[in-house]
Amino acid sequence: MTEKKTTPTAANRVKTLGKTYVALAKAQSEVEWVQKSASNSHHRYNYVPVDMMVRACKKALINNGLVLVPVGWELRETTAIGRWILHSNDGGESVPLSFEMPVLESKGRAGDKAYLAAQSSALKYLLRDLLMVPMLEEEVCDRTDDSVQTLRKAPPQMSNVRQQFLDKIQENHPDQTPAGIRELAKSFLEANNVPTDGTATDEQVQSVLNTIS
Repeated sequence: MTEKKTTPTAANRVKTLGKTYVALAKAQSEVEWVQKSASNSHHRYNYVPVDMMVRACKKALINNGLVLVPVGWELRETTAIGRWILHSNDGGESVPLSFEMPVLESKGRAGDKAYLAAQSSALKYLLRDLLMVPMLEEEVCDRTDDSVQTLRKAPPQMSNVRQQFLDKIQENHPDQTPAGIRELAKSFLEANNVPTDGTATDEQVQSVLNTIS
């Protein structure tokens, strides 16, 4: 007896696609924000490195049974087009995704370097859009007003030196609130002529840390 094959109905396709979107919604809720932890000293702006965006988003996707599979890249004149498949491990239907990024050559970034930079940027912004990730400046992360308070469930990544600096102040001032600790940290940096806008190097922060008994 030959087994009868059934063709997926439109209703079944909607149902399986819906399972993918439910998983995606859960993944979106897990990534609160990513801090602009790197800076371009030449053009004077802060940005989110692609590796930090991947780090923030990958765990949320995997935890919810979603896998982002790279399909390939196409170069059209001065535009790089990346394609991915958002695959659901839980029986949900896979979703094709794409993102376009201009390939901008410049001094010190010609040919393959410009192409690879476009690939990295496309991946970062695809993840940002897919998981609805706010990319925040450090001073916004530190705000305590109600408009951004819900974005502070996870602390921004920082170097070990900066964390040791804050821990030392906390040790000396155990009654201070987190906001108070940050204000004390800024006052210590200012007193030692160290920038408080996030551009201080680890060496500068370490020099201030060494002055705290």
